[in-house]
Amino acid sequence: MLQVLSLNFMDGLGQKTSRKLVAFSDSRANAAMLAYQIEKENWQDALRQAVCSLLLESARGLTAPQQVEVDLIQAFEAHGKILKSDKIESIVGKYWNDAQVIATVNGLTDLYTSLDGLQGLECARAKRRKEKAAPLVDQRKSELRRIANASIRLEPLFSFDAANPQIPHALQKLLEKTKSSPIGTKEEFLDGRIDGQPVPWTRLVDFTGEEPILSDVFSDLNQRQDYCNLLTELMTGLRREAMGTLFSASYFDIETQGIGHPFMDVASAPLPLAGRVDLETYRQVV
Repeated sequence: MLQVLSLNFMDGLGQKTSRKLVAFSDSRANAAMLAYQIEKENWQDALRQAVCSLLLESARGLTAPQQVEVDLIQAFEAHGKILKSDKIESIVGKYWNDAQVIATVNGLTDLYTSLDGLQGLECARAKRRKEKAAPLVDQRKSELRRIANASIRLEPLFSFDAANPQIPHALQKLLEKTKSSPIGTKEEFLDGRIDGQPVPWTRLVDFTGEEPILSDVFSDLNQRQDYCNLLTELMTGLRREAMGTLFSASYFDIETQGIGHPFMDVASAPLPLAGRVDLETYRQVV
């Protein structure tokens, strides 16, 4: 399940220079994590660090039991034989009561059973189990891959619900990267106005606690809607700048000969995945 995450970045937020980062890993989440670990040492722009962090979280499409199945498959494939019971138990953990996890364990055990030393009826039975398990394991791998590579929407990460005001997720990520400090040259698209008067974006956030939260201006019912509108405007600008910086990003599944799904493009982002990318396009991108 080797994945490639290809990222194209605009340097200087709109300058005519760009650079590329390609991260290879065994899953989307790991590829995004690898990209983030590489880039956080080099980026001058906290916004791009936040976007990469959002990519990482958006890449996690598997439930916990499904991730256990992926871990089991990868562990069996890495060893090429039946794993010891304690190793299997350490991977499965608390999911022994999950029927699909157990089915995957049984299928992998049958598939990787060695026929060496077996004779007669015992060998014939083991061989039949192995032959029966092979297509079932392949089918489950394909199902897990489809789930992991399902359409991803970044839109909710930039949205603000005025009916239930909470600090938007993307802004939270940005503040984590900037350690709650002003972000310098990026402040121009994060400033807004109420009744013609400028309101800095920092007025919308309370930094006094351990984690940034929305400030008390949102508790003023008389002006709450004005501040909600301002924060919505802020998040729209943040999304536009973030997507404009990361002007293309694609995932490719090496196991299908490089054919995969485009993760996003600046023209439609943040929209669901659409279309497919052929191998020649993959080669051009990478």
